[in-house]
Amino acid sequence: MENALPPRAPRRLALVPLLARVTRVARVAGTTRLAPTGLLALLPAMASAHVATVDGNGQPALYTAPEPWVVGLLLLSLLLYLAGYLRLRARRAHDPEPNEGDQARFRQLLAFLGGWLALCVALVSPLDTLSSLMFSAHMVQHEMLMIVAAPLLVIGRPLAVWLWAFPHAWRRPVAHAWRWRPLLSVWHLLTGALVAWLLHAAALWLWHVPRFFQAALADPTIHAWQHASFLASALLFWWPIFGMPRRAAPGGYAMLALFTTMVHTGALGALLTLAPGLWYPAYIEPAAALGIDPLRDQQLGGLVMWVPGGLAYLIGGLYVAWRWLEQPVVSVLGGMLLAAGAALAAMAIAGAPRADAAQPEAAPAAPAADAAPAANAAPAETATAAAPAGQAAQASQAAPGSHGTSTPSADDALLIARGRYVASAGDCMGCHTNPKGGAPYAGGRELWSPFGTIIATNITPDPSHGIGGYSYEEFSRVLRKGIARGDKPLYPAMPYASFARMTEDDMRALYAYVMHGIPPVDQSPPPTKLPFPFNQRWMLRGWQAFFVPSATYQPRPEQDQQWNRGAYLVQALGHCGACHTPRGPAFQERGDDESSRHFLTGSVNDHWFAPNLNSGMGSGLGRISVDELAEFMKTGHANGNMAYGSMVETIESSLQHLNDQDLRAIAVYLKSLPPNADAGRYIPDRADVKEATADQGNRTLDTLSVGASVYSSFCAQCHQADGRGVPGVYPRLAGNPSLLARDRTSLMRIVMEGGHSAATAHGPPSQHMPPFDTILTDAQIAQVLTYVRSSWGNDAPPVSGTEVGQLRQALKK
Repeated sequence: MENALPPRAPRRLALVPLLARVTRVARVAGTTRLAPTGLLALLPAMASAHVATVDGNGQPALYTAPEPWVVGLLLLSLLLYLAGYLRLRARRAHDPEPNEGDQARFRQLLAFLGGWLALCVALVSPLDTLSSLMFSAHMVQHEMLMIVAAPLLVIGRPLAVWLWAFPHAWRRPVAHAWRWRPLLSVWHLLTGALVAWLLHAAALWLWHVPRFFQAALADPTIHAWQHASFLASALLFWWPIFGMPRRAAPGGYAMLALFTTMVHTGALGALLTLAPGLWYPAYIEPAAALGIDPLRDQQLGGLVMWVPGGLAYLIGGLYVAWRWLEQPVVSVLGGMLLAAGAALAAMAIAGAPRADAAQPEAAPAAPAADAAPAANAAPAETATAAAPAGQAAQASQAAPGSHGTSTPSADDALLIARGRYVASAGDCMGCHTNPKGGAPYAGGRELWSPFGTIIATNITPDPSHGIGGYSYEEFSRVLRKGIARGDKPLYPAMPYASFARMTEDDMRALYAYVMHGIPPVDQSPPPTKLPFPFNQRWMLRGWQAFFVPSATYQPRPEQDQQWNRGAYLVQALGHCGACHTPRGPAFQERGDDESSRHFLTGSVNDHWFAPNLNSGMGSGLGRISVDELAEFMKTGHANGNMAYGSMVETIESSLQHLNDQDLRAIAVYLKSLPPNADAGRYIPDRADVKEATADQGNRTLDTLSVGASVYSSFCAQCHQADGRGVPGVYPRLAGNPSLLARDRTSLMRIVMEGGHSAATAHGPPSQHMPPFDTILTDAQIAQVLTYVRSSWGNDAPPVSGTEVGQLRQALKK
């Protein structure tokens, strides 16, 4: 797979341009409502939801309310510590000679003040406001909590000092409660070497899982728990390292804990830095408003965790190692271990990419099974439904031989082979095979219709559950008239209105193949059960009388043989109109052939839009040559276009099996259709987004900037920054006809659900596009589609978040 990718220019960590925008971001943060007086004048309002929004002018705005409890806790902790420290110092006032305990207590005071200031910077300074706008600032905030504030607070030993802030009558019961054996047991468990390490690692990794991180960004309560767990787990982690008396501190454990933490936090930072896509889409809108690429911002945040964070643990580990090696009981082996650990740590830090170094290419997230101009798009939703199961009966004399008798003659074998080809052209297997592992032609597939789900029946020659007892006349009546044995009308999900045009020779060949070329399968699919009144099949007789033709396809004498062959395959065997022709009020196709202006102009089936197949230059096939169209039907790829959705199944089960002459005949016929219902424009010389959208009043530059950020973060890895994709691997978006279609259903669905390209005998390997329904919001999906439909010369109407939301709800039903 890697060999299929052409060389591309390496992506660089463009940190200098990103850092250059921090000044602008700081100005934005400075506009946030601040508390008016005293210390509060330095503190920005705490966000009630930790995600910035964008105002009508495209500028970031934090609609927040002050959170005084954060400031209150910080002030209370400081006052208690100072009071306790002064009381402890007063106890030594009668001793004029300073001792080592006084010096240690003063160092603890400095450490606590440093940790307290770090908490203020992390929680109640402009950094907190910036963290709602930039992921990199958020990472700085987390590092301030875990590798600056936490170790300094542990060194400051605040619990003992806080205790001395209380009156004498309160201190004794509090101290006695602290010595309660169950409480001490819990404390010793939590501060145990392995448990503390595991808790800290679990908090770090779990909260950076996209689902949990996104939840914290969206909910202030969850966000508070996130910060609390970071700080609490870090305090527990640092306690065995700096909180124990020096003589009792486990130096070997401390080194191991610090070095291993450096490794796994560096690994997380590396994943964030080298990720090909954005992990946290909540930063798309604020980053776009600031003119920052959210993916570059994520890379910078990953580097913050990877390099400065790793260095902090390395420095701490070296200090602990030096302190440990001072002890006389430590052997030379300890020094050797220290040297080895330091060497490994240096190698890990050196592995981080420099700001001016090329970023290694990560494997692209996935291809987009994107819009594709299809020649014979007969999605499973409206393809052949099912011939009814028949009871045992005498075979027709028109059959090549009685079912279950000796091997057919050479002439019969040729007829069966031709019937196999006819079945491929009609895509019988595509609808009559259960995609969840059913036997070929044994039925069971659920077929969508606006009236309910229709179950495809068994059409193998099994006499009990299939159609093994059908005579040729009964078989022909089913396909031409939609009337099953027992005079039962069939629902038009089976395209018998198209099959009615089949020639007699093709019908007999198909019958021979069904009866003698398909193994019988003793399997009975569940029956179709539509709600009232659609379960009243007698009403179908009127529909059949009005909309089912009575004659086979009649060649047009003014056209050549190739054109007529293509018309026959499109109108009859291929039943392309079943999906690509819009339906009328009675669910009838609004055009049977090229004489109708509605014929093959596109239609929605089962929440997929089968695109326009006429020669329109926008959303039609006008810019695709006959050879390219034939190649597309054979491989699912052509000129940067790629099949998507249910068209993939049609190519895999039907079109790829047609010979080159028939594929070219289909292409010639489709290219001859006059442009009707064309939509969108492709102007390759116009690449400026602003110019391309000047006439679209409801498509604002703000929407485009957000869409560009989403595209850069999730799409550009595969479809490229210029929208031209990778030939044969990822489809082009620039000038893609399906992207310009008037109906956006397929575009929205492919982004939400993902998909895969066709796997064919002559085409490139199948590629997959991941789903984004749980990653991107309705608005973000609409914005990125609007951006794509307006860039690189594309000019099509915008997509709204309401449309995306409605489709999302419809797909859940």
